[in-house]
Amino acid sequence: MFPNNIPAHIYNSGLTQQNQFKGLLETLDSKQINSVNSLISQLGYSISPYLKLNLSRFEEQRPYLEQNRIFNDDDEIKINQQEFQINGEQFDLETKIKFTIQSLYQFGKLKKDHQQQLPSIISIKVDDQIKNKEMPAGVDLICLIDKSGSMQGPKLVNLKKSLRALLEFLTEKDRICLISFDSSAERLTQLKRCSDKNKRSIRKIIGKIRAGGGTNIGSSTNLAFKQIKERKYQNNVTSIFLLSDGQDGSAENTVTQQLKEVEQAFTIHSFGFGADHDAPMMTKICNLRNGAFYFVSNISLLDEFFVNALGALVTVVADQITISVLAQPNEPFQDIKIGKTYGTMWKQITQNRSYDISLQQLAEGQRKDYLFDLLLPQFNQILGDNQRQTIVVKAKISMRNIQTQKIIQKDAELQLTFFNENEQLPINEQDIDVSVQYYRVKSADIIQEGNQLCQQNQHAKAQELLKGLLQQIRANPKCAERSQGIIQDLDQAIKASEPRNYEMFGAKQMCQMTSNNYNQMGQNAIFQGGLQMQQQQIGQYDNRGQERFRQQIQSSKK
Repeated sequence: MFPNNIPAHIYNSGLTQQNQFKGLLETLDSKQINSVNSLISQLGYSISPYLKLNLSRFEEQRPYLEQNRIFNDDDEIKINQQEFQINGEQFDLETKIKFTIQSLYQFGKLKKDHQQQLPSIISIKVDDQIKNKEMPAGVDLICLIDKSGSMQGPKLVNLKKSLRALLEFLTEKDRICLISFDSSAERLTQLKRCSDKNKRSIRKIIGKIRAGGGTNIGSSTNLAFKQIKERKYQNNVTSIFLLSDGQDGSAENTVTQQLKEVEQAFTIHSFGFGADHDAPMMTKICNLRNGAFYFVSNISLLDEFFVNALGALVTVVADQITISVLAQPNEPFQDIKIGKTYGTMWKQITQNRSYDISLQQLAEGQRKDYLFDLLLPQFNQILGDNQRQTIVVKAKISMRNIQTQKIIQKDAELQLTFFNENEQLPINEQDIDVSVQYYRVKSADIIQEGNQLCQQNQHAKAQELLKGLLQQIRANPKCAERSQGIIQDLDQAIKASEPRNYEMFGAKQMCQMTSNNYNQMGQNAIFQGGLQMQQQQIGQYDNRGQERFRQQIQSSKK
């Protein structure tokens, strides 16, 4: 009788060459591998000494074998279209999305003696259609779990607890893949459907994770991207959660190169916990795929950050979003152009004229705004009545409805009206939306600059800079009313820039605020008395699905 799950050809084999051994191991699944290890302990040298020696080194060889294995063993997805119905009607994406271009002022004068800059925004707004507990999207979630030696103790305990809590928010239409890493990476599970039975086995696997080794993030992302490319089935939404407390100086470059080989749409959310993780590196990695960075100083809050990210994923309605922007007005305004764009999401096609913006996913209740400055040139002509109005910027958005796979396109235009210098302007109030978004981006810039000043031990100068912007916002009551999240971030940044706080947590907190405020997603950390606090109200970038998840996870802790 052969032990369970072990092929007879392995039991009887007297392998003598390394290439034969490696080829044979590649045919095994995880159950067979565990059984072979069990067989060795039972039989000792009753099997080939060479086979025993090499199987005892299997943990060293497994990562290399994983690279050659095809990850097409994912569980089948059974999509029920009725699950995509909201109050009996399918979510009509085309009518639920608003796509506009707005400028700070609708009317203006072109000056003879100097140029001007006019802040403007391209906006995408998605209606919040969540009713009761209906969820429109199934998620393929890949968790990259740092199990390096520094994770030993409370960090690993709380990480396991948070992963188990995350499982409770996943349904049968979701799938999860666990990949652990230290100096190398290992796929702990294939992409498994989150049935009750599978959840029980996944919990056991989570419980067996042990800490030890170094930190090689690139090894884990390599397996994650391989899983995404080679899976047999594809869910509505895909995302990677990167969980690490360490540092890996080569990670950003490695992941950047790896992503060149991946075409699928997905996001990367990074979770940096503890005092030693590299927050700038973690933010750069999540920025590569439109993700959020979660700074976890209080490890007991990790589960709340998990479900915040998940809440956005399960409410995604569109992916593969691209925006094309063109500034090419007709005469006599042909010299008006785009002077400056804000953030890394703008890709220049033709200098000052055309740009592209890419976004991986868009969720219900989300709003995305992309800020730019129009450059208004010196102008010496006299305008006639029939010349005042002109279209200065055109934009087109394309996206894929994740339910129907249908491509949806919308157009938007920015039309301005100009007057001669000696003419009276009509009532010309500031556009409050543009003002708020201007201060959002400005706050990200100022917090980043403050962080750099603190690195140079210029803490007082950093605080002066932050307080100056805070005063500007509060001086505009209408804008301040709509900018409570920005005001809170600036207050937090002022405290974070105090020397003692900066050394303890401030540098990472300010790095997080800069990244998330540019990307308009995630939850920025709140500290009080040096301790990270629980979020008590809906975040400035959260939708109702995320808020419901927050309330649910916090209620479970009471």
